[in-house]
Amino acid sequence: MTERDLINQTIDLISTLKSREKIALSRIITCRMDLLRITGSFLCQFTGRRPGLKESIERLAERAEKMLEGCDRDRIGCLSVDDEDYPANLAATSDRPFRIYYRGVAPRRDMEGIAVVGTRLPTAQAKAEAFRMGMELASLECPLISGLALGIDGEAHKGALEGRGNTIAVLGSGIDLITPDRNRRIGREILERGGTILSEYAPGTPGAPWRFPARNRIIAGLAQTVVVIQAPRKSGALITADFALEEGRDVVVTPAGVWAEGTAGLIHAGAPVVESAFDILKGLNIDTEGWESPELPEPADRNDLVSYMDRELKGEVICHGGRYYRVS
Repeated sequence: MTERDLINQTIDLISTLKSREKIALSRIITCRMDLLRITGSFLCQFTGRRPGLKESIERLAERAEKMLEGCDRDRIGCLSVDDEDYPANLAATSDRPFRIYYRGVAPRRDMEGIAVVGTRLPTAQAKAEAFRMGMELASLECPLISGLALGIDGEAHKGALEGRGNTIAVLGSGIDLITPDRNRRIGREILERGGTILSEYAPGTPGAPWRFPARNRIIAGLAQTVVVIQAPRKSGALITADFALEEGRDVVVTPAGVWAEGTAGLIHAGAPVVESAFDILKGLNIDTEGWESPELPEPADRNDLVSYMDRELKGEVICHGGRYYRVS
């Protein structure tokens, strides 16, 4: 644990500060002595408002030291915005988080991918499209980014995992508190298969309604393109789309979203409808030569079906939602 680590962790625990205020404060606090001079009055003068201190800076520094020790023990990594491995895509956004915590493979400077988001209550078609999009991104070796929520998020993560691809889950809680409970298994698989789970919230921070919209800006910030599978009028996926558009990222919709009010609104505003991950990456001028969709044709007869089932037993094919996919 370095002095800089302790300074940044302590600043991050000042819950009354906004991300951009934490970033600015970290750049003028150069040593522990400077840190311990921070008072409520100083913060008022520094921010031009009255954020206050809920705990003394000495107490926050003690908590920060214990938290860093816990992170080291529990294999939780931490990156601040000025660290060289902090993802460049996210660093370029207007409301980048001051600090991110992660488990699994460490984020890289060039970390990026395609975000797949949507409603927690999808139709069967939307679930199938989310899963297929995850499988296709895996076959194209493109990381999938989502929020590990029920519905579309979970299906997209499952597709990427089944395709043996890389997936990145962004939480709206502390890195050690995966919610909902039924998605903990997906979280374990992400870590076991070389993926990443990350959050801007310190370990032990519970999920709260207002934290999930804030989480969505990170999903959008990491992504080159945001795919909205299906979203009703008040879906959080639309918040992710708005963040993406504000940062100059592409937003696309799949056919399952055509009749949903929220995604239909995106189409009306100019979002294109895409059939596959191939269409997305081709639009980004990423090499897709020789790519073949992992989704197999519907079995034409009993012999085809028996062949698919035999290949499934060998681990070459999987069946999900009544459809068959080639495992990459």
